[in-house]
Amino acid sequence: MVLSGYSIHGPPATAGRLFCTGCHNPRPPSTTTGGPHDNAYIRTTAVRPHLGTRRTTTERRRQCVPASRLDESVEDRLFAACDRLDDLKPPPWSRLDWDKVDEIRTRAAAGESQQELAAAFGISIPLCCQVIKGRVWTEARRRSQRKASLMRLRLMMAFDSGARREEMMRVQLKHIDFNPIRITVDGRPRELLVIELQSKGEKFTGEKERVYAGTERLITALRGRRDELQNNPNGYVFGTSSGFRQENFRAAWHRLFKLAGLDYGRDKGLVWHTLRHEFCSRTAENTGDPVIAQELARHKDLRTTQGYLHARRPRVLAAAVSLDRQFATSRMDAGFVPDRRPSAPPR
Repeated sequence: MVLSGYSIHGPPATAGRLFCTGCHNPRPPSTTTGGPHDNAYIRTTAVRPHLGTRRTTTERRRQCVPASRLDESVEDRLFAACDRLDDLKPPPWSRLDWDKVDEIRTRAAAGESQQELAAAFGISIPLCCQVIKGRVWTEARRRSQRKASLMRLRLMMAFDSGARREEMMRVQLKHIDFNPIRITVDGRPRELLVIELQSKGEKFTGEKERVYAGTERLITALRGRRDELQNNPNGYVFGTSSGFRQENFRAAWHRLFKLAGLDYGRDKGLVWHTLRHEFCSRTAENTGDPVIAQELARHKDLRTTQGYLHARRPRVLAAAVSLDRQFATSRMDAGFVPDRRPSAPPR
């Protein structure tokens, strides 16, 4: 049920409460009219009949902005910013970084003494010995600090499958069927991988939900991740670099969006969940059928999917231009037959 930009949903504990269809923030039941962006303040009234009291309070409402479109140029900026995630500067108190560590080990292998290396890099001899033997500044630590490939995989999963963030973080290697489904699209053979999710819908329906990895880049990345995890079925695909579970990566995607030059935040209409909005919008654009977008997004109601569909600004402007009679006449002369009635003559 949608009421002026708000919908009633949720488990029995929250049934009957109003939630914004854009950011899913709850709205007090007493304010049942108006859109989600009309007033900066709301007034609520609490009535206690058994005490004979009536209390009115005014509070500032959390503003929410409709999700913006992430076109292909923004997507490219996000993937380009992934490479800069690994450019981590060492702490200011550290005299070493990975370049110096590699140089120490190279010069030690060439026969230079530890005393000379310690003096050259301004570190103690015991620390120099630990570095050379690989007991500190290990390769495992280097891999744990490399977040580019993992964040790139998360971006692909969000853009290409529409999986929610919390669903993505629960995916283990055993949930991915690497025996692909083979289909033919436009005369070309294609492959899809089926990924089983532990979704929030399963709590209510008891049925497993699945998404499809149908793009070549996502399939290749998932197979590469399988090799990294050494076919460990319990390894978390989108968790830590070592395959351990990670509850959230909010700090990582905040830094990614900042490196990409994107002004993110709920009040800006740009959060990680916006990638799921973009997946639904692109699916509807490519297929021309919002029901397919609903199916792939795993929404129970088409009206929920409609809240995820956003038109591109150039297409909106082009539609406004196409209403011009001269433009429409030239298109009809070129063989285009509009699927609408002709406009009424001017009065």
